[in-house]
Amino acid sequence: MRGLTISLPAALTLAAILAAASAAAQPPALYTGLNGWASEAVEAAAAPAATSAVKVAIIDTGVDTKRIDPALIEPGKNSVFDGADTEDLNGHGTRVASLIAGCADASENEDGGLPPLAANARIVPLVYYSQYPSGVPKSGGVKAISQAIYDAIDLYGCRVINISSGAVTPDDGLAAAVEYAEKHGVIVVAAAGNGNLNSPEQLYYPAAYDTVVGVGAVGKNLEPSAFSERNDVTVYAPGENLSAASIRNGKAFDTVSGTSYSVAFVTALAASMLGEYPNMTPAEFRAVLENSATAIGPDGGDKNAGLVNFKNAFDYYEKRNGHKK
Repeated sequence: MRGLTISLPAALTLAAILAAASAAAQPPALYTGLNGWASEAVEAAAAPAATSAVKVAIIDTGVDTKRIDPALIEPGKNSVFDGADTEDLNGHGTRVASLIAGCADASENEDGGLPPLAANARIVPLVYYSQYPSGVPKSGGVKAISQAIYDAIDLYGCRVINISSGAVTPDDGLAAAVEYAEKHGVIVVAAAGNGNLNSPEQLYYPAAYDTVVGVGAVGKNLEPSAFSERNDVTVYAPGENLSAASIRNGKAFDTVSGTSYSVAFVTALAASMLGEYPNMTPAEFRAVLENSATAIGPDGGDKNAGLVNFKNAFDYYEKRNGHKK
């Protein structure tokens, strides 16, 4: 894999890991609670609450069971350190998981907890990036990401795969893995990347593959974030100044930005919809996103993508399918 660079959005500061509605979106008038503006912007609370559990693979740095309810975490796999558990030594995977599944407040200095975007999600942590006790990072690279996709499907029965990272060079193994997911009815959601300011033409993989839902970020003004790539974006989601679970002692939540965290919103929508419509295919989900997103105007990138909207997504699918589940 010579020349291949793995990139996680800049919020991590890691060197090696990484139609629509007729009226334009308007910022919500009132922001309340942790990530209240974001939940209101995507109308998360207005969508039906799914009751059937759906397994969601988070291919990332693991999940901290002290912050995320262990009852919501399924057994996973650590592909970085053989025999190791999937506890998060970095924090990124936990932050992503907390946006999807929610987490309680673990500090007297914080007010309230973080409500789930998909209460029916069951998280399967698949670790492809971690670190030694000294803090030195260790990454399994694209090979580990690709294998984790197969594992999510074949070993753990996941219906949704969240990849909050990307490579700047296409890879045949990764392309084959996401094609395998498509054939097996598994939705893959990935970050579009945070390099717009310096590399506006850059593509990130797997988000750039046709069968993958590529997610860009917006801020409170509901316009694409300056850092967010605009290329091959299927849909945008909140990704600036969000609260997410912290693994640091004495701190309940971190404030984070990046397309890494925007992915969680779309993953949560996929899990919620599959909880109600288990026969929904990845292609149908992409069509839902493209036809139910709230328009954000000419800044939507090369596909003129809009802002994800939970309520509109459910409404669109039900009308198109005659309320069939």
